[in-house]
Amino acid sequence: MFRKGTYASYKGKEYKFTEAEEQEKIELISYDPNETEKGFVLYSPGVFIKQVEVNDVDEMYYIDPLINYQGEQFKGMKLGNGQLILSTPDAKIAEKFGFERSDKYLYTKNVEWDEVDIIEGKTPFELS
Repeated sequence: MFRKGTYASYKGKEYKFTEAEEQEKIELISYDPNETEKGFVLYSPGVFIKQVEVNDVDEMYYIDPLINYQGEQFKGMKLGNGQLILSTPDAKIAEKFGFERSDKYLYTKNVEWDEVDIIEGKTPFELS
């Protein structure tokens, strides 16, 4: 699993969230239609939201994954067909691991999911 973005723990369950237009509120996001029983409303096809007070949330945090590939950590993103694309600005690391230059200061490499371990960095999040 590869998660990135803002998450909140609410009533024992984890949800992705966005900041609401009203101060001190967030909008929890769910893809489970059964959540309508818990006050979620249809936002768009297959997406349900519920606006809650920040004080009602147990915890808010930002998840920023690192990808461990052959003992080094990289940033990356999902591709289709079971692959990820890793990136680094470090030319020496790129050469060591066979990355290709994709931009003036960026090197990338496509790898399979089974070649990596995902490490989730979790940072407390506060509304601005």
